Parts: sequence; C-alpha cells; structure tokens
Amino acid sequence: MSGDFALEAEIRVRHAIVADAVRLSRFAAAVFEEAFAGTYDPPDMHNYLREAFSPDVQAAEIADPAVSIFIADQCGEIAGYVEITDDPGGNEMELNRIYLDPGQRGTGLGQRLLQVALEECARRQRRRIWLGVWHRNERAIAFYRKHGFSVCGETGFEWGDGIENGLVMERRT
Repeated sequence: MSGDFALEAEIRVRHAIVADAVRLSRFAAAVFEEAFAGTYDPPDMHNYLREAFSPDVQAAEIADPAVSIFIADQCGEIAGYVEITDDPGGNEMELNRIYLDPGQRGTGLGQRLLQVALEECARRQRRRIWLGVWHRNERAIAFYRKHGFSVCGETGFEWGDGIENGLVMERRT
C-alpha cells in the first residue's frame, strides 16, 4: 500500500461504572477548567472543581439510579461524556453536562452524546429535556439551539461569593 493513512480510533459510547469515577473526575475538572480559565478567580475555580468533580462525587453520581452518565471511550481514554438526571415522578430529564475533550470539538461527538441523552429520554418516556447554561457560553447556546432547544427561562449558578446568570433551555421529545 502506498501513502500514509491516519486511522482514527473508534469511539464507543457506554454507561459509566463506578470504576470510572477517578478518570471521570480528572477529565471533567480539566475540561471545565480549560473552558472557563481566565473567567474566574483561581481560588473560586479550585473550590468549584473540588466540590463538583471529586472522585467521590463522581462515584455517587454514577451509582445514583436517577443519573445516567454515558462515556465516549476512545482506546481506553475518555473523549467526552454526557450526564442526565431523571425526574422519576415526572415527565422530564435534566441534561447536566456534555463535556468533550477539546480535540473532539467539531467532530460530531457532541451531537452523538446529545443523541444518546435524547434516546435515554425516549426510553424512559420523558416528554421534555432541559438544561441550564451560562449566559455567556455562546458556543453551547448555539449548539443547543441548532439541536432544537429553545430558551424558556433564566437561572442562577452559585459561584464564589455570588451568583452567575444562566439560561434555561428545553426541548420537547
């Protein structure tokens, strides 16, 4: 065979297991920090990462039957993940996170993970999926709009000593 060919390793999407907690913790913290570095004070960032993404927090979320975490696995490395929370008594699910390795942006992996979340919504017969997004995260807002979400309200995120503004977006399933 002549020429050089780069073969991209296949990405497999699977349910997270408790044994993934440490790797997921590191991945989520790194992606969050990269996305929002420079927008917040380092002590606030450090505190948030510790509180939101510790291995214990990740293990508890993985073990929670109301939470579904799907990992995009590429050769044993996390390329991205999606996390959704079910409202067992209701008709909706919350899309908590879609996090991608920065090298995966623009590859369709975000859309693939969103599709997995929508399929889980349908499997659980939920009629609505909603999310909160930082009002300045234009890339995420555009992504969600492109995939049928619309703004239906406002929210606030506790951050440091204050509250950051956010939007609530929804999509009927």
